[in-house]
Amino acid sequence: ESGMALLRRAARLSHREGRARELCQARQRLFAQPQARRRLLAQPPELLDTKEVDTLSIEVEPGRTCNLALFVVNSEAGVRVFENWCPHAGGPLNLFPDVFIAPDRQHIICSRHAARFRLGDGMCVHGPCVGRALHEVPVQLGPDGVTVSEQALRELCLTSPSQKPRRQARRPVQQIQRGASGEWQE
Repeated sequence: ESGMALLRRAARLSHREGRARELCQARQRLFAQPQARRRLLAQPPELLDTKEVDTLSIEVEPGRTCNLALFVVNSEAGVRVFENWCPHAGGPLNLFPDVFIAPDRQHIICSRHAARFRLGDGMCVHGPCVGRALHEVPVQLGPDGVTVSEQALRELCLTSPSQKPRRQARRPVQQIQRGASGEWQE
C-alpha cells in the first residue's frame, strides 16, 4: 500500500476502535521511507525574523492541485514553517510581505485581527482564536537550506481549511423601482 493509503487506513481504524498506537506506527513507517523534498529557502531567516515563501503548487492526486502559502520563522525554538492562513477568519496573516512578527518580537501576529501566536508552536494565546493553532509543516535544515517533504505538503493540502471549497457568493439583489404608475416593479 502507498504511504497515504496506510495513513488513511490507520486513521479510520484509530477513529473507529480507538487505536492511536496503530496511527502512530503508520506515521513512523511513512516518514521512515525516503521522500522527495522541496527546497523553500536557501538559508533560514535571521533570528526572530520571518520570510514568506512563494506560493507552492502541490499535486495532491492526478488532476487535482492545491496552492499553499507558507512562511518560515526563525526563533529560539528553532526554524518553523507555518501555513499563512488565519484560523479565525481565514485569509493571510500578513498585510505586507515578510511581516509576521509582532513589534514585541515575542509572537507571530495576524495583522487583521491582532491575534498573537507563539513562535515555537503557532498556538494562539491572544485574540479571537485562543486555543487554536497555525498549521505547521515539519521542516528540515541541511546543506540544501530549508526543506519540507512533498508528503507533508500533500497532507497539509488535504487537511487545511484554506483548501476547503468556499461558499458561493450570494445572488445579487434584484433592483426594484417604482414604475410610472406608482407601483413597484422588478
